[in-house]
Amino acid sequence: MTTQKPRKATSAAGDPLAAAAAAYAADLAAEKAAIRAMEDAKRARQAAGEKLRTTRDTLADQIVTEAKAGTRQKDILERLSGVYSRESVRRICREAGVEPND
Repeated sequence: MTTQKPRKATSAAGDPLAAAAAAYAADLAAEKAAIRAMEDAKRARQAAGEKLRTTRDTLADQIVTEAKAGTRQKDILERLSGVYSRESVRRICREAGVEPND
């Protein structure tokens, strides 16, 4: 019995096995890149959430400071540019033990 030497393919296009292997390798690399992108996005989302909590707390502190200083709720709302509703401002102030000025 004689064994045949494997054929050398000049291109993946001429060799279906080499073409399939190349396609698999490309798809595997694409999947790994997508997984890395998802992990990066998850870390970015977590960082954004932490930053949002910090800025929300800062904003609430500023609202309470203004209310304690006697600033009318209407004036606070105008300066918030629609970020919070009247009821949200009331809730923030009341949670801090301050009754908002109307």
